[in-house]
Amino acid sequence: MTLATNITLPLDPELIKSSKPEDLYIYLRKLIYVLSTQMQQTNQVVNGTLTTISDLTVPAYPFLTSSIPATPSTTTYTTSTLWVRRSNLYTSIWFDITWANDTDTGNLQISVPYSSQPSQLQPYVGSIESDSITFTAGYTYLTANILPGTNTIEIHQCGSGMPVLPLPVSAAGHLRGSITYVGQQFN
Repeated sequence: MTLATNITLPLDPELIKSSKPEDLYIYLRKLIYVLSTQMQQTNQVVNGTLTTISDLTVPAYPFLTSSIPATPSTTTYTTSTLWVRRSNLYTSIWFDITWANDTDTGNLQISVPYSSQPSQLQPYVGSIESDSITFTAGYTYLTANILPGTNTIEIHQCGSGMPVLPLPVSAAGHLRGSITYVGQQFN
């Protein structure tokens, strides 16, 4: 939905110029209704909509994916939720994902509903808090980076003086984090 740039007011000269107070009251009710509807639509466009995806509401949602496509994983999710706020193309994602029994191999990734804009670089970086995950030696924290032109967040290990390194899939773990990016219109 695009932001409306004009509004058609319910101008009714008969009600406005009437000498009966009831007619003016009827006109003011119509005017207030039109103005409040316009304000509600504007707020929805400006503030966006919030969507919640959880393992209870969408049991088959693939929260975690792997960089190496293989047979479907038998991952078990526990109280995992992904929140998405989309305002025009501006997209904010928050997630809290707990899993066990993951049989994937490769690098850990998170699947999100909206793809990011294509880019020569990787400008969209988010923060992650984790527990129950072992990092590679010398790495001390994680970051999120949505791969340009995709709906996939790659999880990176970082450390002082160390190159960024993808996080390998672990059989179980817990990630909480967020990322903001510019999404694609139809993808």
